[in-house]
Amino acid sequence: MRRLLSIRALCVIVIAAAAPMYVSPASASPGELDRKDEALAHMKDAGASDARILEELGLRKVSTDEPSPRLLSDEWDAPVSIPEIYYDHGQGTYYASTSFRWVNNKWSGDSPLLPGAVGGPDLIAIRVSRAIYYVRGTATTCPSSVPSGFTPAFGNCATHTTAYQTNEFGTAIRFQDRVGNAVKYNSTNCSNGQPYCDEYMAQYNAFSGTLVFEFGFFSSNSCHQFFSHLGHTWADSSINSVGVGPYSLSVGWNNSDKKWLGASPSSGKFWC
Repeated sequence: MRRLLSIRALCVIVIAAAAPMYVSPASASPGELDRKDEALAHMKDAGASDARILEELGLRKVSTDEPSPRLLSDEWDAPVSIPEIYYDHGQGTYYASTSFRWVNNKWSGDSPLLPGAVGGPDLIAIRVSRAIYYVRGTATTCPSSVPSGFTPAFGNCATHTTAYQTNEFGTAIRFQDRVGNAVKYNSTNCSNGQPYCDEYMAQYNAFSGTLVFEFGFFSSNSCHQFFSHLGHTWADSSINSVGVGPYSLSVGWNNSDKKWLGASPSSGKFWC
């Protein structure tokens, strides 16, 4: 008899260890019914399926195990080129030029869900290792393309002349990037079964751009190195201050997480 009791006790221990128990709402007290967090924890520990959790607790899983396609960008997604130097023999004026272009659509991960500004104004800059006689800086930004049949939200390139700072070591021009909706009216590609509908797709107004900096040299036959930079913000981030200097471009941000500052891989050189 004692031997039989020991065997039964052992069976109870093994069963309890193999299947953690949880409280079913059908047998729970009114106070326990309000604690779905504990009930969910017990059910997850017991290996309950999503279907069982829905049946017992009325909780439907709405997340996905797949990685989000809205990945945030970094400076490698919109590289800025090495500055090139041009000379106007008629005017005796020099021009430094740099360009950028997004190599993918990661700008969409930085953008709001609705059309509007993407963070605060961005910047494109050229700085010089030696002092020069500056004249002006002008930047252009151009929108991403849209398929045939869509009416673009942004049709033409925009010109920007407002500078964060311009001095004897270069210029940093500001521009506001935005996302808009391109529309294909009376589309037949409808998901709701209707014969016609309006189809939308996101368009970015600053998919590419160029900065041209007009200047003159104070001294000839001295090595001048030209560097370019592109600064990008999103969400609640913005640029507070910019300093253009011979050794670096200093930028003050109001949010250190939602921004990046890229630079040309090397410098454009003149008289070097």
